[in-house]
Amino acid sequence: MLIRTIVTIAIGVTTNVTHAENAFTTVFGDVMTITSDNKAALGGFVPAFRAAARQVIFTGKRIRIDGFCGSACATFADDARPNVCITPNAVFGFHKERSSLYAWAHEPLTDEPTMYTDPRFSADIATWVNRHGGYPIERVLLMNNDEATAFWPRCK
Repeated sequence: MLIRTIVTIAIGVTTNVTHAENAFTTVFGDVMTITSDNKAALGGFVPAFRAAARQVIFTGKRIRIDGFCGSACATFADDARPNVCITPNAVFGFHKERSSLYAWAHEPLTDEPTMYTDPRFSADIATWVNRHGGYPIERVLLMNNDEATAFWPRCK
């Protein structure tokens, strides 16, 4: 089953262009709509997504999530929560965070040692995940749209 993902970004107007604003562009690009063709909705390098969330909060950008948002994307949505709204299509995915001795390389090596740890989320989301079996390693725990409305408001 092909999941079509759309994360619509509603960019606010700002007069300050700072280094922090580059974090959002690095993760999501210069597009208004991110589809499943863009890796950002599926996750990525967590520190980059956290920096993007800080930039969104700093600049006041409004983010609209309209589809699957998993892994580091879910981390972004949590960190930027005051500026994020969801449509009826939004679904979130959670799993253990994978890290390795060579994480700085951004590309896995074939025999690298790997650790799995619980990612850092807000207490309320972490509680929800733990009530649903915790962060899995080999699959993704899905938070459906009805459940997500307890954490993010509906877009108007």
